[in-house]
Amino acid sequence: MVQADTPLSVQDLENLLSLETETNVGSLRIEAVEGNNASYHLLLTGVKITSAADYLKWIGQFEPFFDEIREALKRPFAQIDGDYSLPYKMPIPNFILMRTVAQTLAQRAQCYLLLGQPEEALRQLTLLHDSCRILQNAPTGRPLTLVAAMINTAIAGLYVNTVAECLRSHSWNESQLLALQAQLKSIDLPSVVKESLSDQAASSSRTLETFSSATLKRLFFKRDWSNSEYRMFFELNLMPRGWVYQNMIATANLEKRSLDTFNDTNHLISPQKLEQLSRETERTLAHISPWNLTPSEFIPNVYKATLTVANNQTLVNEAQVVCALERYHLAKGEYPETLAVLMPQFIEQLPHDIIGGQPLHYRRADDGKFLLYSVGWNEKDDGGVVDTTSHAGHDSREYGDWVWE
Repeated sequence: MVQADTPLSVQDLENLLSLETETNVGSLRIEAVEGNNASYHLLLTGVKITSAADYLKWIGQFEPFFDEIREALKRPFAQIDGDYSLPYKMPIPNFILMRTVAQTLAQRAQCYLLLGQPEEALRQLTLLHDSCRILQNAPTGRPLTLVAAMINTAIAGLYVNTVAECLRSHSWNESQLLALQAQLKSIDLPSVVKESLSDQAASSSRTLETFSSATLKRLFFKRDWSNSEYRMFFELNLMPRGWVYQNMIATANLEKRSLDTFNDTNHLISPQKLEQLSRETERTLAHISPWNLTPSEFIPNVYKATLTVANNQTLVNEAQVVCALERYHLAKGEYPETLAVLMPQFIEQLPHDIIGGQPLHYRRADDGKFLLYSVGWNEKDDGGVVDTTSHAGHDSREYGDWVWE
């Protein structure tokens, strides 16, 4: 990405990339479009293509490290070392490292499948699935940060998307599909994120109750303070202790409301409740008062986090169903007319749509394929249509159905 105060000319870009810029897949080069000084082409040349076998041979040097992770995960109380008694000292997982390991395992799985080795591909996917335990702190009972919960959500999304790619190859046998199905069934992202939000509420209250103003300054304020940070710091220093408690109440009330978005009993997520909470939070934070100074610092972006959780868990649930559909196809030579016939032989219980609670939509197509989808964030059945139009300032997942591609 190039950032500039004024639009760059083609000459500026050519100067910026005067020589071919090397990347890990080839060289980047700028070329002006003939007869148009305002347009240019960004070319990728000398593309290096690596075969699946060559990639696996190269990445094999790290196999001892993956084996070490496998052994470590056999310990039921494996966790990141750190002080969990103080909220600001709790260890935060290294997202870049976790993502790199997850992406590598996903690539290895796909390469093994390309080489006709589905059992080894399953071994990589199993480690990718199990690595999320590092983020969940179970069964230690340690507090779970929202950061860790959302990294877990992201890695689960990578896992299920890799499973989806692998399922499209139709390379799995019955036992392998059954193993994948069991792994997918164990993923419960809403519960993990709800637990982290609950811990976040307790952490916020403990921080405000026990920390001095000087400690809060070190935790939350940058060196180059903005006017609002100046105001908040001085008011925290000067305000009576009772006002601090009022801030605790304001923060805790908003954080508690975020938990209402998740319905544990029916395993549902309510976009409507979340929309209402977002509006209330916006109104609260817009009202300047010595009693609501801290919510703006403590309240996370619950809307985006919950949208991501709902979308990824929907993909997980759909993947469970697809594993059952593939097992049915192996046994019968075709996909079923309805999902109901999958029970109980191919799936014990069909997961429902976590948006609205109705069954996932399914129909068998004339070309021997099928359509499987959730009504998505807008809570409306769009007939299995993915919304690909541009919505400025909005996430594309907020529109259209969530379809199993």
